[in-house]
Amino acid sequence: MKSIKNKLSLLYSDKAIYIDSLQAYNRAIKESNNSSFFTDDPVLAYSLNKQGVINIDSLISKNDNFILGDISLKIADNIDEYIFSNKKLNSINHINGLTLARPLGVLLSSLLYKSLIFSRFLKKNKIKEIDLYISEKWNGKTNSFIEATRFGNFFSKLCEVRFFGDNFIYKIIECPLINKEEHVDSSINNIFVKALIFPFLINIREFLYKIGILNVIPFRKTIPILGQPDGIIREALPRLNLKGYKEKIFPKVPKGVSLEYNKLLNKKDINHSFLDKKEINTSSIFISNFKNLKQFFTNKELIYISNIVDDSLVYHLSRFPMWVRAAYNYASNIIAKDNNKKIILASALSNPLSKIVHNIFRSNDYNIILFEHGVTKGISALSSKRLHTSEI
Repeated sequence: MKSIKNKLSLLYSDKAIYIDSLQAYNRAIKESNNSSFFTDDPVLAYSLNKQGVINIDSLISKNDNFILGDISLKIADNIDEYIFSNKKLNSINHINGLTLARPLGVLLSSLLYKSLIFSRFLKKNKIKEIDLYISEKWNGKTNSFIEATRFGNFFSKLCEVRFFGDNFIYKIIECPLINKEEHVDSSINNIFVKALIFPFLINIREFLYKIGILNVIPFRKTIPILGQPDGIIREALPRLNLKGYKEKIFPKVPKGVSLEYNKLLNKKDINHSFLDKKEINTSSIFISNFKNLKQFFTNKELIYISNIVDDSLVYHLSRFPMWVRAAYNYASNIIAKDNNKKIILASALSNPLSKIVHNIFRSNDYNIILFEHGVTKGISALSSKRLHTSEI
């Protein structure tokens, strides 16, 4: 266990160890037990406080964080407008009303926040060398549209592009997470917990479903549901069953479209180079916002960040026609299996792919009944600023 003196010694050391998970810490402590550890995860820092792990999340104030978030939304709007000024993109079917500002805002706020917190820490403590023990490297070129790897660590990307200069020494040690599903799956699977919190009719229906009775009842009508029923949809199922409807479950839009996208990847008639690298350059957008960002970043640092954004956008937008085709195949499969009731139940349709799918369903005269997960997300302060980019 490290003493207070040892914990403060980081201020006078030119090397530090970064961790982003308990798993990463357990490995790092075996290999670098005489070094100082830090993280930007407050929960992890709290659990390892007695071990001397420093929390650098406090280097950015609440006010700075709000300013960064607000600027991120403005830059996302600018980039979205810039993207759809491209005639090639506008020529694609089923994208009327589409905007990429929402996922871009999420991406940009993360990039700006991580860049600032890391650079502040290194400059304040004059760190010249670092070992990154991380779950996985950051990757903006994924098979999820306009999304980076979920557990990817952006600090690794900053080091790789020499954001901190050519003389900065770094080493990246990947410590893959075990059972990733546990970190993202918040569904309740314990039957006793369900019995305590779910209404009586839901528990009865769950019991009938488990013993197979619902599968043998000759329902005359079906209703498509996008994704496993949760929230209010789950509560509506008993009534729908009593009215003679049997639900037909389809994958949620992101997962379902991704499955179709993967099927298209190896087809010869697919264009993987829809856009040229020269057609995407966001540096001028970042620089035009320099007045608001100069308290946080230099001009040179913004160029580094814009280059990272450009690489990710070129990759995803070059494959945009294929994503639209995958969305069409996903929706067509649901339409083909419907019994012409023209009604679909869904939740969490809040991404660009959902907007494309929504457009396809509407062009086929479908009504989508969308269920909100919770009222707090719908009325939050930041959501009020994103109403013009609300896909559905």
